[in-house]
Amino acid sequence: MAVQSLTGGLLGDLEAIVARVSQIPALERLAEHFDPQRLYGGPGSEYLATTAQMNARLGEISAAAHSDFCAVQPGEPADRDPAILRLGVERTRAALQRGVQVRSIYHRSAHEHYQTRDYIHAMIADGARCGHPLFPAPDL
Repeated sequence: MAVQSLTGGLLGDLEAIVARVSQIPALERLAEHFDPQRLYGGPGSEYLATTAQMNARLGEISAAAHSDFCAVQPGEPADRDPAILRLGVERTRAALQRGVQVRSIYHRSAHEHYQTRDYIHAMIADGARCGHPLFPAPDL
């Protein structure tokens, strides 16, 4: 009796899984109609195809921020044009001075990349907080 009950329950679970898997092709066909900028998680994210678009958009968002600003660098850090890096420093400092909480999420290798590491240390010195032990807050 116990075996039959267990088998019946498992067969029911398998039927539900098969029904869900059978829906995948229909969902895949909808992909061409889905907003490309929602690729990474819904209305809170935006896909920007070029570095110039990304920097322009970060400038717009940072200037308009009243309370929070979050940017994510998903890949490993790479050397940046010094002018673009200065622009990022100025943008972040301006937001911090306005009282905006700036959150930047970096790839785990950021502490090994001199340019990114120096940028992070500069922002911490300007009042940014860091939640990573490799970037401790300065002594106040």
